[in-house]
Formats: sequence, C-alpha cells, structure tokens
Amino acid sequence: MHTTHLVALAIDMPFMTEKFLRYLCAKIEVSRGVVPKIANRAEPLAAIYPREAEIDFRSALNGADFSLQSLTRRLVDSGKLRVFSVTELEKRFFFNVNETSDLAAL
Repeated sequence: MHTTHLVALAIDMPFMTEKFLRYLCAKIEVSRGVVPKIANRAEPLAAIYPREAEIDFRSALNGADFSLQSLTRRLVDSGKLRVFSVTELEKRFFFNVNETSDLAAL
C-alpha cells in the first residue's frame, strides 16, 4: 500500500456513487478510517481503512476468526476506524446484487 488509506468496495454494490464515496473520504483522519454502519452491522466492504490497520488484518488472517464484523469492531475499539451511521436514504447505496433475482426484488 502506497497511500495513507485504502478504499474497500465490493463489486456487488452497483448503486454506490462516486459522490457518496467522496463523502466518506471526507470523514477520514490521519491514521483513522471510516466504516459505514447500517443498524447494528458494519459495512466492511464499503469502508476506508488506514494503513495502520494492516497489522490487524494480518493478525486476523493468521487467527481463527475471519469475520469482518469482528475485525471492524476491533478497529473501532482501537481508534483506527470511526463509525459512520448510514441514513435511510443512503441505505440504497449498499444494496447487494449477486443474482438477477436480486434486481427483480427492487
């Protein structure tokens, strides 16, 4: 990684916008990223991680708990991530489309 932060974005979120991602980018700080949260669940595949989180990712990969929910919780607890609460209107950006039936549900 050659930058201070890394944007993680899952490819199954076709309604995510550049404008919203820029909005998230405006919320990062030195050594601190941002993770959107909908209700009680983090959206770790639409988050911005600081370079300092690398050690936490490596540790998780070497352990037995591969849950991104657990990892993001630890990053929040350690101050490396800040939680961003997603509004009702913004939830649409996080809609996952994995199959054509998902589109029909819209």
